[in-house]
Amino acid sequence: MFGAIEVLVPLRIDDLGGSHTVIAGGFIVGAGIEATLAPIAGRYSDRVGRRTPFVTGLAIAAAGMLGIAAAQGVDIVVAALLVASLGAGICFAPALTMLTETTESGPLQEGLAAGLSNMAWATGQVIGGVVGGAVAGAAGYAAPSVAVAAVLLLTATYALRRELPGSTAPAVS
Repeated sequence: MFGAIEVLVPLRIDDLGGSHTVIAGGFIVGAGIEATLAPIAGRYSDRVGRRTPFVTGLAIAAAGMLGIAAAQGVDIVVAALLVASLGAGICFAPALTMLTETTESGPLQEGLAAGLSNMAWATGQVIGGVVGGAVAGAAGYAAPSVAVAAVLLLTATYALRRELPGSTAPAVS
């Protein structure tokens, strides 16, 4: 998602006549939203389990991507970027915790799992940017945004149907 957003949003804002300041401001505020919500969502997931905030975050991020796809004005593009950041802030902490919980019960060690996760994130960042930009150039800005939204929703659906580590609330002591 972020690879696509980091390419598509600035191009779309520029295409709609927005300034560099608007682009930078949108990303700064989005990062602030994500950073503020991550520990709150992490604490919430400690209380209720990982699935609810993870799936909620994915769904909100998908809504942001659909907003980016439908946007016809700079203000809507920025608002959709902020919605996507909101979703990311909600789902990242539970996702990282699920990774840790998975390694505790399996043969994969935590350090290696974290390294593989980072490698997968970086690969997705590059692929999202390159493919998102290429698809936007060929088919318009909506196509890659809708595709990313679909992947986010498929992931949320998978998470709802599968038993995930930490899916249920831990026993409170």
